[in-house]
Amino acid sequence: MTLNADDIRDRLEDRWRRIGYDALLPVERDFILTWWLEAEASNGSLHQYFANSTGDSAADALAALERIGASRAATVLRDAMKLFGDGPYPTDRAKRNELLDALPEHDNDGNDLFDRLADRLFEESEDVRTLALDRVGDAYSSGQVSDEPDSGSHLIRWFATILLCLLAISVVGTILVAAIAG
Repeated sequence: MTLNADDIRDRLEDRWRRIGYDALLPVERDFILTWWLEAEASNGSLHQYFANSTGDSAADALAALERIGASRAATVLRDAMKLFGDGPYPTDRAKRNELLDALPEHDNDGNDLFDRLADRLFEESEDVRTLALDRVGDAYSSGQVSDEPDSGSHLIRWFATILLCLLAISVVGTILVAAIAG
């Protein structure tokens, strides 16, 4: 079965809402990470991405870009992350915002540093959303996920149904015994 992009996104959104981000497939999380990167960068440049909580996951987004084969986009994000210094990338938003405030706004040519990087992300990079979404669609088409909640919840519902039936039988039995005895 071939799913169109809207069907894939709808299914992913439903799964995310139902089971939570951490329980999603790695390819689903990769799509979300790369989607947020592009959404923030297109809305307010890469400065907005790094200033917001989405920037907490920049290292994960970089790994996702590499996994989906978006090497040019990964290079742009890596270059942007290097602006925070040679040490580990700051995942703490407050620390990252302190560093952002200390960065020059413009490069040597007078261009806005983060706008220039965002332009590179969109002009020089692969079609990141399509690459990521295609991997999610492949996972769905190959049966890696079920549209049903996990099997544990099926068992819980099954046991709950059995217990309710036993309770109903017990109540009816008690009423019958009381009626016969009374």
